[in-house]
Amino acid sequence: MKSKSLLTLFLIFNTSCVFCQKRNFSSDIRFLNYLFSTRDYKGASEWINFKLENSPLSRNQTDTLNYYLGKSYYFQKDFTPATTYFNKVSKSSGLHVESTFYCALNLSYMEEYDMAEQKLRKLTLNDSMLFELKKLQLAGLSLLKRDTALYRSFSTYFTQKHHALSKQEINLDLHYNNMKKFKKKSKFLAGFMSAAVPGMGKLYTKRPGEALATFFKTGLIGLPALEAYVKRGSSDARFIIFGSLFSALYIANIWGSVLSVNVYRTELNSTLDEKILLDLHIPLRSIFN
Repeated sequence: MKSKSLLTLFLIFNTSCVFCQKRNFSSDIRFLNYLFSTRDYKGASEWINFKLENSPLSRNQTDTLNYYLGKSYYFQKDFTPATTYFNKVSKSSGLHVESTFYCALNLSYMEEYDMAEQKLRKLTLNDSMLFELKKLQLAGLSLLKRDTALYRSFSTYFTQKHHALSKQEINLDLHYNNMKKFKKKSKFLAGFMSAAVPGMGKLYTKRPGEALATFFKTGLIGLPALEAYVKRGSSDARFIIFGSLFSALYIANIWGSVLSVNVYRTELNSTLDEKILLDLHIPLRSIFN
């Protein structure tokens, strides 16, 4: 009889402890949501790390905190630890699907496109909207890799029926069409144009301000050199000084135009990548918030 009473007391105590633990954890999540709502992501990550190191947690609670920790690092644009903690969310967790999508997006920001693609391909989804979200993310990755053929294969799944996806599906199609229209700028042509007319090569790479500045700067030095040559000949000191300056500016103008092609390509690709990544981020925020 005594042993039965002790067992009953143990069960009551154990149940109350579990209940208290769940109640306390619910308070923790409310506090975390408050930190996220105030965008105190650094404070959130510090608090979660403390909880993970110092609190007894169930598997499900650990998964939840790893998810929040991954998200706090993501919003701080600290993508390496964000990827690590999203990866720690177990497959049995209700947050596994969302964590996988965010993990792939983090890898995309890190330019680990193949790893991101592998993550998404392993994801099995029965929900039609999440399945289409997966195809949208894979399509965006294809554009980041500049693989237009692969993009076309994934974009066939775009239905534009889901409000959370339709705008970004349209945007990705626009990025794809713009990508096809991009004309590669020739370094030789840029240099040749600036050799003919100073600054013209920079106009070719869509830098009109720099083109105009180069034209006037070279002209202002070239005119005194020409005037000195016409009046006093090539041995005149004024011609030698201004002629030397003009030669240096003229060569710099040609070389600058050649380099501006690289700058043009880099800026064009960087701007496009930012737009694509934004169109991959927005559906995740819309669906999982």
